[in-house]
Amino acid sequence: LEPFRFLDLPPELRCMVYEELEIATRRHVLSDVDVREASSWEPPQAVDLAMTLVRKSIPVAILRTCRIINEEATPLLARKLRHLEKMPLCFQLSYGAAALITGEYPFLECL
Repeated sequence: LEPFRFLDLPPELRCMVYEELEIATRRHVLSDVDVREASSWEPPQAVDLAMTLVRKSIPVAILRTCRIINEEATPLLARKLRHLEKMPLCFQLSYGAAALITGEYPFLECL
């Protein structure tokens, strides 16, 4: 069985592959453990502290594979990046975290 060589495909088909690269959703969770490590403040034990940053990204690592792929994929991925730039960052907060970012607490400083 011969290995498949992506660059053996015609450029039109490779561009179709780049178009199919999906926008991924990544979640970065900041918890009370992170707050304890970042400061000397001890959060209340009974409070559920969790903040999640939800962001969208595209797989730009493909641009580093070779010059040909970079030249072909950059214009297509740039269009998707312009779309992502317009999307706001999304934060999901637990009730306890929402209360703590409005006061004199170091939770917000950990971002």
